[in-house]
Amino acid sequence: MHKQGTAERHPWSLKWLFSIEMWERFGFYLMLGLLTLFLMDTKGGFGYSEDLASEIYGTFLALCYVTPFFGAMLAERIFGFRKTVLLGAVLMMIGYFLLATVTSVTFFLGLGLIVLGNGLFKPNISAMLGKFYEDGSKLVDSGYKIFYMGINIAGLFCNFIAAFLRHNYGWDFAFAGAGVGMGLSTIIILLVYKRLAPIDALVEEQKKQPRDPNEVGFAFMGKWVLPPMVLLGGGGYYLFGLTWAVLLAFIPILVFYFFLWASAKKEEKGPLGALLILLVVAMPFFTLYGLNGAALNYWARDNTDRQMNSEVINWTMNTFQFAEEVDSESPYFEIQSKITPLPAKGEKVRLLSTELFQSVNPFFIITLIPLIELLMGFLRRRKRAPSTPVQMGIGLIFAAFGMLVMFFATKAGVSPEGTIFKVSPWWLVSTYFFLTAAECFVSPVGLTLVRQMSPKRFTAVMMGGFFIISIAIGVKLAGVASGLWNTIDHDTLFMGLMVYALFFAGLVFSLSKWLNKYIPQTSE
Repeated sequence: MHKQGTAERHPWSLKWLFSIEMWERFGFYLMLGLLTLFLMDTKGGFGYSEDLASEIYGTFLALCYVTPFFGAMLAERIFGFRKTVLLGAVLMMIGYFLLATVTSVTFFLGLGLIVLGNGLFKPNISAMLGKFYEDGSKLVDSGYKIFYMGINIAGLFCNFIAAFLRHNYGWDFAFAGAGVGMGLSTIIILLVYKRLAPIDALVEEQKKQPRDPNEVGFAFMGKWVLPPMVLLGGGGYYLFGLTWAVLLAFIPILVFYFFLWASAKKEEKGPLGALLILLVVAMPFFTLYGLNGAALNYWARDNTDRQMNSEVINWTMNTFQFAEEVDSESPYFEIQSKITPLPAKGEKVRLLSTELFQSVNPFFIITLIPLIELLMGFLRRRKRAPSTPVQMGIGLIFAAFGMLVMFFATKAGVSPEGTIFKVSPWWLVSTYFFLTAAECFVSPVGLTLVRQMSPKRFTAVMMGGFFIISIAIGVKLAGVASGLWNTIDHDTLFMGLMVYALFFAGLVFSLSKWLNKYIPQTSE
């Protein structure tokens, strides 16, 4: 295949793949910011409890990170990248428009199609970009940073569109907005479909090459992992419910990775074991990060003072209709604010939309990543840069600080008499700052470590390990933790999550010297 990138220029495909991914993420993040809010809304939504909404949210998000493993293998071995990505885009677009019907059967069918479509789309759109660069190109990293920036631009602006559509036209139009974003992504795919043909030519070449008989891949997983997953998941759902179904279904995967390590060759056991430990260590970050759409969304809705006291913010939100209007009888005032007085009876006030807090994280990503890149570059030039395990530990400490901020926020919202009050939005903004700093240290290293540390015959399944062990299990645990919202005190919940992150930070710090033996020096 002729690579389109050169030493001086990025490939022509970068701008197109950037746009495809940006609009796909626009739809996904728009939907995700609304999901639990809709499920709990008693007027236009389903009126579910926080417990049930968290259970659905955690399960949905976990499945979104299980299916990419299978989607990547389908693209590489059967359908090719173009067909797989296009099919995934169409499935997601249909899924979003099914959500817009806001009826239970079609809504959950829509979530299922989004899970399947995401599995086909997500791993392959980024893989396609890498295949347009020459092997060893120094532009690959900067190309992926540009690509990643498109994701965060989408995450920054989609919530404003969600708020505008929800407050002016209702939940159905808001979810349809996600479908329109996915539709734009699909149109761009079709516009460049023929020009992307060299990607599939490469897949055809790979199919003709004999496979390593020792390679562990799709057929092996399908034979030895999927059947027990289905059995345990189905039995767990029948006996215990949705959350236990998902957690039990993960057991065969964890057992599989343990036996993968146990049966590996002697020279493979060290790097494989180190990589598995690092994948487990990354899991707490994704648990805390996954709180964005659940527990932190509940805090923004109920415990954050969202009345707009700034004239600039007030004018902006009112002019562009990003705010929601309520009166003194609104459920919003069931918990009163320490800062803003209760409005007079019948008086209407404007509130900052809950989903807009979902834009804080991508805003900080866009502003923090260049600064952290400068810092790490400065340290690398002086050979003082922390090793990869230490970076992950630092990230987990930042995440723990985010939970500590929320712990103090809960304390600030309780009077000496025990009355609960709303608190300043800056508590939540500060938490997102620390979670974003954690993301900058933890998230980028996952797939890089898999590529660098995996024995070649295990690369495919270890890529799946990152999605499943680190992210899928992590975000499912975020749903489990958020499901405790009405069961335990909020300060206890956030303190427990802080200890959870600190435990794994301590683990990776204590093992860092041993782990470094198996990490190529270029990764540090």
